[in-house]
Amino acid sequence: MIDWLQLPEAVLDYTAKHNSKRARIHVSCLCILLDRLILLTTDANDIVLDPFSGTGTTAISAKRLGRQCFGFELDEKYAEISQQKLEQVVPNFRIGDNWVSFYLNDIATIRNNDWENLLQYFNISIFQILLEQ
Repeated sequence: MIDWLQLPEAVLDYTAKHNSKRARIHVSCLCILLDRLILLTTDANDIVLDPFSGTGTTAISAKRLGRQCFGFELDEKYAEISQQKLEQVVPNFRIGDNWVSFYLNDIATIRNNDWENLLQYFNISIFQILLEQ
């Protein structure tokens, strides 16, 4: 179950690399925000609804995480941009059979219920696992 009070802090805690310095960027610029929200609140092949699609950022996140997306956009120019961007997206944000989100080539989000399946892909000692329990 998702702790909605903790979610904003967990989602918004990102910095982005710019000119080899680390600087805070407004999270609306980052797909990682949507990646995390979609990953934590949906399952594979679920449908994500975006009533104000714009250039398709939500649809891109949904597609690369193996979700379907219905987006609505009144402006034809933005709808065309969104379609062009979506054609280039491959749903490949996964490790084995589990969907994960990435940020700067590192894993950013793993769903708790997928951890046992993903454990085989990580080099973690049994002592660390026992300490966490």
